[in-house]
Amino acid sequence: MAPDQQQREQIRIDNPPFIDRSSLEKDWNDGHSITVQFSRPVYTDEILRELDELCAKLDDRLTVRFYGHYSSSFDFRTLLLIPRVKSLYLDCLAEVSHTEELARLEHLYRLNLNVYELEDPEILRSDNLRSLGELGVHSEKKTINVEYLKEFRELHTLHAGGKVKNADAIGYVAELETLSLNLGGRIPLDFVNRLGRLKRLILLGGGRENLDEIGEIGIEYLRIDRVVGFSSFANLGNFKALRELRIEDQPRLTELHFDALLERLEDIMIVNCKTLSSFTGLENLPSLRKLVLFKMAVDFETFIQQRRPETLSFFTFATGKAKVDREIQRTLDELGYPLPD
Repeated sequence: MAPDQQQREQIRIDNPPFIDRSSLEKDWNDGHSITVQFSRPVYTDEILRELDELCAKLDDRLTVRFYGHYSSSFDFRTLLLIPRVKSLYLDCLAEVSHTEELARLEHLYRLNLNVYELEDPEILRSDNLRSLGELGVHSEKKTINVEYLKEFRELHTLHAGGKVKNADAIGYVAELETLSLNLGGRIPLDFVNRLGRLKRLILLGGGRENLDEIGEIGIEYLRIDRVVGFSSFANLGNFKALRELRIEDQPRLTELHFDALLERLEDIMIVNCKTLSSFTGLENLPSLRKLVLFKMAVDFETFIQQRRPETLSFFTFATGKAKVDREIQRTLDELGYPLPD
């Protein structure tokens, strides 16, 4: 999906008693992305057939989502009434049945599978999934075999989380541009080094102490968020193509040093890393435009003595303590970094 499409309004229609085709098509023609979603089995055959006709007519900006269903198991045979669906989300589901019917959906472009108890570990084996452009797969209780990803020749966006086996297969998805992972620390990440087209890497949850397995890599966006045990980022200099860095909720990370020249890095946000007490190397970031620092242990008076790049135009530093933050902002105002109106 093009970047401008990602910014369009997301419209969600919850448990509709009928499908208002004219309103839905108008929203779609206006450029919005639309999700028709069901949290319980209130859908009739007629509603699903109406949705299928729209799926045939419209592109993947129309998503059909099934979630919840807490009082019952979701039956994949339901999907046979929407065979032309292109974007399908099956998430926040506890139990499912008849998963083999997924193989009969021949028009899928985007698929998200997030099932707590997914009894079919080989659910990715179906030939129809090999033409997916976007895939999310997450199972908390049962292990999913992702070996089949080696055959996903058109996949450019992947989220893999929970319990998976054969994660090394991800390194063979040659077209992958965006990768989001929520994996345990025992799963090596060195497969990332084989992804020559990768531009966005997101580590969201899971656990590991560092990223030392990752060598020089061409990603432009890196996010590290709530990764349990993450305490060291010593190989930061390997990310030479980096343009945007996000690190959030990492209570064990104590230092961050930009010792190597990162010529392209423009945007840094560090949030809620409460033991991070040493942050140096701003002089090695000649393109830095935006710097947001919130709730760290870094001493502001020491930090502000660093030579800052002339490109820096937006700079905010806050501790979460109102009185201290007012004094810090007065200093930033004097240095030419006022908060926007």
